Amino acid sequence: MTGFTPICAFNYNMLQKKKIGIEDFFYSPQETLKKISQISAQDIMSQLQSRGWKTDDSLKEMLSQGTAPVFENFSNFNFDTHNLVIYFQRYQVAPGAACQVECVNYRVHYSSQVKGIMDKRHAK
Repeated sequence: MTGFTPICAFNYNMLQKKKIGIEDFFYSPQETLKKISQISAQDIMSQLQSRGWKTDDSLKEMLSQGTAPVFENFSNFNFDTHNLVIYFQRYQVAPGAACQVECVNYRVHYSSQVKGIMDKRHAK
């Protein structure tokens, strides 16, 4: 196994002086997590297939476990102007040879797939 640098995103609410997790950004965190999990798995599978990866049982299992609706799987995230960006660790959702860590990320536009589930207090 080759070495890799883990991703560690840190989101902090400076007004409340506390670390915030992805669950703090949604009205219904558990339901939203299920939706993000499903969208992430589909998106990553599309990315891998476009790179020529065969969708065998091993890859499907790795992807299923790495995108399961568990907050820990989605703990590395950030926002940019229009996107929720979720970073997956290398080996979390696919074999390490699939691509570099920064290639396996997930972007979702607030206005389309996650419309109505984002807590508007944090959508600015």
